[in-house]
Amino acid sequence: MNSFSIIFLAPANAVKARITANYIFSKNIIDHSRSLIILDMDPSACDWTPDGVKSVAVTDRSLRQMPDEYVGREFDFLISCAWGTKIVEDALSIPRIAALNCHSSYLPDYKGGSVYKYYWANCEKHAGATVHFMTDKFDQGNILAQQKFSVLSSDTPHSILVHASEMTGPLLMQAMLIASMGFTGELQSGGRYFTKVGRWRLRAHRLINRAAVFFGLPRWLTPHKEI
Repeated sequence: MNSFSIIFLAPANAVKARITANYIFSKNIIDHSRSLIILDMDPSACDWTPDGVKSVAVTDRSLRQMPDEYVGREFDFLISCAWGTKIVEDALSIPRIAALNCHSSYLPDYKGGSVYKYYWANCEKHAGATVHFMTDKFDQGNILAQQKFSVLSSDTPHSILVHASEMTGPLLMQAMLIASMGFTGELQSGGRYFTKVGRWRLRAHRLINRAAVFFGLPRWLTPHKEI
């Protein structure tokens, strides 16, 4: 199996970044010596970056200006994992094969940031994880790999996030392999984009939706728009 060189974009303190990186960098599919991790803070404060992989910090999360460590190097994939900032189109064209995003929902539904919170607040029966091509539109690129899982009444936002994160590493490996073979993914259509709400509003939705589910009534979904 060929190994890939990647640029891995990740917030240093993100749960999904830690779990995904620990998985994929433990596999022979990634060439440590030719890869680069881009963080949002000093790499010395990040305890999950693997040995043999160069790590750098950037202040411009849109990557309008790539770090010096990129200059003169070629990468197979640009991978966004919990990055949360729109990447400029010039940066999306950097990788030789593709730019990929790791999203913690079963797309095309539940687009947006931190959607594990909204799965919980809306008392959904299922959640998921998806790896898709990055484009100039958030969470709307063609889908390469995805998987669902059941959400239990005992789940918390954190446990939903961890479950989605644990699925992301294997899905990302699958996505890189099939993208390298020329697979262009499955077109997305429709879905909902969930917007940010505060902690107390989330708890209010959760309480009301638990009662709605129990009595068989319509749920009060967190703010969203149809795509």
